[in-house]
Amino acid sequence: MPRGPPFAPSQRVKYTNFALGALAVMTVACTAPVVDSVRERGDRSGEEGAEPDGEVAAPAGPVSTVAAGAVSTKQAPPSPDTLKAFVGGTSIALRWNERGSPGVAEHKVIRDGNVVASVKPGFHTDFPELYGNGFIDTAVTPGTTYAYQVQAIGENGMASAPSKALNVTHPTTSTQPPNIIVDTSRAPDLDDWMQNTVKPFLSIWYPKIVELVARPDYTPASTITLRLDADFIAYTKASEAISGMEPKWARERQRDALGAWLHEATHIIQNYGPNVPGWIAEGVPDWARDAVLHDRDLPPARPGKGLNYFGQHYLNWMQTRYSPNLVHAVNVNAHTKYNEAVFQQVTGKSLGALVQEHDAAAWRWGPVRFSGSRCLDGDVGAKRAEVAACKDGVEAQRWTSVASEYGWILLVAPNDGCVDVQQGNKDKGAHIWTFACNSQGAQRWVVTADKKLMQPQAGRCLAIAADGSSLELQDCDNPAVPSVTLP
Repeated sequence: MPRGPPFAPSQRVKYTNFALGALAVMTVACTAPVVDSVRERGDRSGEEGAEPDGEVAAPAGPVSTVAAGAVSTKQAPPSPDTLKAFVGGTSIALRWNERGSPGVAEHKVIRDGNVVASVKPGFHTDFPELYGNGFIDTAVTPGTTYAYQVQAIGENGMASAPSKALNVTHPTTSTQPPNIIVDTSRAPDLDDWMQNTVKPFLSIWYPKIVELVARPDYTPASTITLRLDADFIAYTKASEAISGMEPKWARERQRDALGAWLHEATHIIQNYGPNVPGWIAEGVPDWARDAVLHDRDLPPARPGKGLNYFGQHYLNWMQTRYSPNLVHAVNVNAHTKYNEAVFQQVTGKSLGALVQEHDAAAWRWGPVRFSGSRCLDGDVGAKRAEVAACKDGVEAQRWTSVASEYGWILLVAPNDGCVDVQQGNKDKGAHIWTFACNSQGAQRWVVTADKKLMQPQAGRCLAIAADGSSLELQDCDNPAVPSVTLP
């Protein structure tokens, strides 16, 4: 996370809006879970600088991922995909390429056949999408439908074909930006950041979250108060429409703090009564932050953790598989009077049946096989990962591949240990071991086209060391790199 003083104005200007003829700004925010008058969970960082489990922080700079596929210097980049739009307030927000855009120098945003913006990779304060693949169109008229496309321009200067057009109608009536009161009396040095970054950011995104999860069923608070007065990461008093954040944490992690503010503002929108399960109270804001902003790469759900650890993931899975209205229906139900029957009403299945269906499809247990009848053998307690002869029914050779939505996987043992590059080392010869799962970069793997396990953070592959049993990182063309078959 960026550290030091608030963002300078030059750090806020990241894309050119041709429709407005001026430089525009973007911002987004969210943090950990929240219910009325309840503190956010504290930092549970472990060894090797791990982030709290279930919250993978956004990187400090532009990001690329091998999973998305690199762009050849002699080819145009692929057309952008996963184009999405979010309405509400006085603008339309667009997002695309949620797996990243390696080799792309900029994206052209096209509206009704005309280029209206050029968006460069990096951090944008009004839309802090993980890879910089977002745009806020403020030159919109209520009741008007626009056809949006995005075109990628490679670092080699070659242009992709425009994406498939997405038609978006700016609502005739929608939630307007809230009146935001800021109290920085305990952190006056952050007043400029709060006034000129956080307020504009929430002015854009608060109405869009209201449209997604509340309207037209109920109208959340139109005036909200933000305070830098917490003695812990963040809190929300939903019934009073007040959210607070710890000044030190905000000062040190301003990029992550934007997402955290959005998370807290979503708690104000929720304003739940009693007896709402914590996984819903926290899962809905986490869903809003990830599904809309995508300012961080959340880890996939892992076996044995369930709803309380990965509520956002289960909500997103249910919404994607069964109904685009699921999160809205669950939130309205919890705001009024929570009844678990809402899941049966929306999907036709009970909550328990949905969880069982997800878990049965997500995790298949078995050996990780290397060429030559050898298998991955591990002991999480001893932090051991090595190669051994395949043996049926051996617990040390029982693994599951947990896939993220963004192209990488975790290799997980039954006791929640993951195959990990020791100390996050990226060099050739770096030792592979097992370590408590935290879903950080050292535990992320990509299966290449030739069935090798590649570590995107290092750009190297899992290899068998010279002793024939230890595992290490090597360049992927090294003959010591085996092909793998996952469970």
